[in-house]
Amino acid sequence: MKISKSSAWNQSRIFSFLSENTIPVRLAVIQDKHPLICSVWFSVDAETLVIRCVSHGKSQLIKSLMADPNVGFEIALHAPPYKGVRGKGSATLTKENVSDTLHEVIVRFLGDTTSNLARWLLGRADEEYVIEITPSWITSWDYSERM
Repeated sequence: MKISKSSAWNQSRIFSFLSENTIPVRLAVIQDKHPLICSVWFSVDAETLVIRCVSHGKSQLIKSLMADPNVGFEIALHAPPYKGVRGKGSATLTKENVSDTLHEVIVRFLGDTTSNLARWLLGRADEEYVIEITPSWITSWDYSERM
């Protein structure tokens, strides 16, 4: 993975931002020759910055990634001070560890698995895919000092 020379942060700070903020990752893929952007919950690996998401097997996101594994992504704050991470890479789809990954992102974004939404999502884990995004290029920005 290449971190852009103009990136505001190094790999450690990028990981900290990604792990501290519960902002869905926006994934950009190609669907029928047109861009498709999807927001999904994620977790991130500290050492590799591999981003893991889960999506239903019948979703347009999964269908698009099966046809073309190239992906762009962004995780960014929606209010000042503007800062975030974006990049591009390749997605791998797997059915392995779906329940564990799904549980991890649900707890990360909802706090626990007791809600109706969490139980519903976990109840259909066998219909889901894990999306593992391996960044080939990544950058960050932080306008905190300007604001």
